[in-house]
Amino acid sequence: MDLITYGYNMAFLLLFSAVLSSCSTTYGLTGRRIYRYFAWLMFAFLLESALSAAVNIWTSSTPDTLFSQGGLLCDILNAADAAVEIYLVGAILYALFPPRRKTGAYAAAAAVLLGTLGILPGAVGAFLWRSVYSLASAALCGMYFHRLRCERDPAARATALRGRRMVTVMLVLSLLAVGEAALYTRYPREVMGDIFALYDRVCFSEDLFSVILAVWLLLLSREEKVRHSAQQMEQLLQQRMNEFQAREAERLEQDQRQQIEEFCRGYGLTERETEILRLILAGKDNLEISEELQIKMGTVKAHVHNIFTKLNISRRSELMKRFLDYGPEEEAPEPAPADQP
Repeated sequence: MDLITYGYNMAFLLLFSAVLSSCSTTYGLTGRRIYRYFAWLMFAFLLESALSAAVNIWTSSTPDTLFSQGGLLCDILNAADAAVEIYLVGAILYALFPPRRKTGAYAAAAAVLLGTLGILPGAVGAFLWRSVYSLASAALCGMYFHRLRCERDPAARATALRGRRMVTVMLVLSLLAVGEAALYTRYPREVMGDIFALYDRVCFSEDLFSVILAVWLLLLSREEKVRHSAQQMEQLLQQRMNEFQAREAERLEQDQRQQIEEFCRGYGLTERETEILRLILAGKDNLEISEELQIKMGTVKAHVHNIFTKLNISRRSELMKRFLDYGPEEEAPEPAPADQP
């Protein structure tokens, strides 16, 4: 029996270590708070399994001590670990909803209260001591479903629904664990025999939930890492695309500036006329050109008149067409001769 229990605990140690590593990596990649709680919960499960393995080894060698199975120190450590686990489970369920109240803190306080009631003599105290973790877990599940039913925000409800199946499994197994504790308390040891001897070392429903949760977290964290990698790749591609578009826009702007300068040199425009022509091609009217260059309206009109005269045109639409049709091989037309007096 001791060898089986030892192997049982070692298997849990390996499983929880793998899940702890996976959740920690996922939290480091994504920064999502819920995976930090998952990692701490797996660490608490890991400590519980290590404590159980150590207690079984200690009990087989030196029975009837504080640290042995059923000893005072062992019970205190188990109660503290259960309170921490209940707090973390509550924090995880709390993280599924928008921040409103600290569910985990209330659940941990309830677990401590029930654990304190476990010192009561008789069957009631023994039942509360053995079922404190399961009762608190079931209460947390009830709070989750109550908040889910009262949630009105569609986005928050959709996020919370992602954990509904696991919470349902947790509720069922917590109630089964309460039933196990009730049977253990109700029937004398002589009736159940070896089953109670094994139940002193393991709790089937709680351990089954731990296994299901651990496997689910392995799959969930792997899926989250794949989704995060895809998002990172998409963001990287978008960043590269934005950089490419910025470079192309800068190149086009440079080409357009060079084309305008070449166009203006071809028609003998001055530097100020070149600047005004660039603003005209950008679609600005005389008032906007005056405000941008901080010159008088009359000055703008004079420069525009000079530009039109040098290009032998009379309208802005003709200016746009002349610019679009301009090529390096095209010779600038002679300015219109001035009227003789």
